[in-house]
Amino acid sequence: MLTVTDVERYLGQSLARQSVEAMLPDMPRWLRRLHRYGVDTVPLAIGSASARYIDLLALQASRAPSAQRTAHDVRDTLPNIRPYKGR
Repeated sequence: MLTVTDVERYLGQSLARQSVEAMLPDMPRWLRRLHRYGVDTVPLAIGSASARYIDLLALQASRAPSAQRTAHDVRDTLPNIRPYKGR
């Protein structure tokens, strides 16, 4: 079962400690969302399905303008969130 510690450890691979700590209050809500999407496993590799869902949540939490554009592109790769529209 995926835990806050698992998400924190995964995000710590690519984000600064302060950034991860800023997201900690949101992580219990993220876990509920991830469970609804069927993500219950620890992301072992960047790019795996569970990792992409966590990346999407982190991007949506970011205040950087480029993060919102990236989040839009990531949503298109996750069929449980948005069906593929094609380009």
